[in-house]
Amino acid sequence: MNVFYITNMNVDGSKGGLFNAVYERMKLHNKKLNKAFVTNCNGSYSKLIKLIGNTIFGKNENKNIGFDKLEYRGVEIHNLNLVLNLFSYFKRFILKQGVEEQLAQRYISRFDKQLRNSDAIHAHNGWPNGYISYKLSQKYSIPYFITFHGSDINYLRDKNKKKMITAMENANRCFFVSEGLYANALMIGYSGHNKGITYNGVDLGLFRIIDESKTSEKKIVGYVGSLEEKKGADYLIDIFKEVNSKKNNVEFLIFGDGSLSQYLRNEFKTRGSDMVVKFIGEIDPEQVPIWMNQLDVLVVPSRNEGLGMVALEANACGVPVVGSNVGGLPEAIGDTKNIINMSNDFTHNMANRVVKILEGDRLTKEQYRERVKVKFNWDHITNFEIETYKDG
Repeated sequence: MNVFYITNMNVDGSKGGLFNAVYERMKLHNKKLNKAFVTNCNGSYSKLIKLIGNTIFGKNENKNIGFDKLEYRGVEIHNLNLVLNLFSYFKRFILKQGVEEQLAQRYISRFDKQLRNSDAIHAHNGWPNGYISYKLSQKYSIPYFITFHGSDINYLRDKNKKKMITAMENANRCFFVSEGLYANALMIGYSGHNKGITYNGVDLGLFRIIDESKTSEKKIVGYVGSLEEKKGADYLIDIFKEVNSKKNNVEFLIFGDGSLSQYLRNEFKTRGSDMVVKFIGEIDPEQVPIWMNQLDVLVVPSRNEGLGMVALEANACGVPVVGSNVGGLPEAIGDTKNIINMSNDFTHNMANRVVKILEGDRLTKEQYRERVKVKFNWDHITNFEIETYKDG
C-alpha cells in the first residue's frame, strides 16, 4: 500500500511534541507500508515580498524554505517549498484564492506522479493540511484521512472554519489524539460521523526509568515545554512559590523557551529570590529522558492540550505528573488526583497536590510506566491506522 503524507515536519525548526508524534508514526509506517511518501508543507516569501514587508512593518513573518528532499533519522522528507510572491498575493486578494488553495495547486504541480501512485492521503494537522488533502482527494479520487493534534482545532480561526468542516465531513476518517480534542471538534460544528481516536504514543526505548540518574538529594519539581501563555507557563511563579513555602529543600527546573522566557526570569528574580530556580532552556530530544529522570514531579499547567505528550513521556520515566483538566491532558495523566480543575484556586490546588506527591502520595515508578506501555504503544497505534486505510 502506498500512502501520501502531508505534514509540518520542518527539520530545521523546533522539534516539539507535535514533530515527534508525527515522526514516530512516519518511522513505523515506513517499515509497515509498501511506500510512505512524506511531505513537509512549507513555504517562503520571495525577496521582493520580504523587502516590502520589512519596509512597511519593520519585519516579515519567518517562513521556512529548505531542500527539496532530505532525510531525518531514517525518514525521507520532501519539502513542498511554495514561494509566496506578488502573483500569490494577487490571487489571494483579487482572485480570492486563499493560500490553502495555492498550497493544494503546488502539491498537484510538484507531486503529481506520487499522488497518482498513492492509495490514500493522510494529513497531519487539520488546517491547512486537512483541507489540502480534501482538495487532492477530489482531484485524484483517492481516500483521505486527517489526524488532528490540538491547535488545529483549539485555535482554528473563524474565517477558516467552513472549509475545515467541509474537509472533516468528507474525510474517510478523522483521527483525534484524545477524546477531549474530539469533544472540542464537536463544539466547532463537526458531526463526528467518521471519527477515530488514535492517541500519540511514547518511544519506550528512549523514555525509560534510569534508576541511577538522579544526582541531587533535593526534591526536584520541573516544567518541560514552550514558555507560552497557552501552556500555562505564566502560572509557574505562583505554583512554585507556594510549593517552596510548604516544602523545604526543593529545587525547580524549567526546560524550554518562548515569549514568556524573560518575563519568567524577571518574576523569579524579584518574587522568588528565596527559591532555587534553574532555567535550562531548550535541550536535545535525546537528553530529555535523562533530565526527566531527575524530577520528582512534573507540572503541566496548560490552558489547552490536544493530548499532552510530555505527561506521557514523564510517566514512561516513572515520574508523576500534575496537570490541568483541559483537552486531552486528563487522558494523558490518568491519575484523577493529579488532574486539577481550572478555577480561581488553580495554582493553589496545583501546588498542594505537588506537595502531597513529594511527601509520598504517589504510585510506584513501574506503575506509571506500565500504564503508558499498555495504552500508548506506537506499534498498536500505527497498526490501527494502517488497517483503517485498508478499510477505506
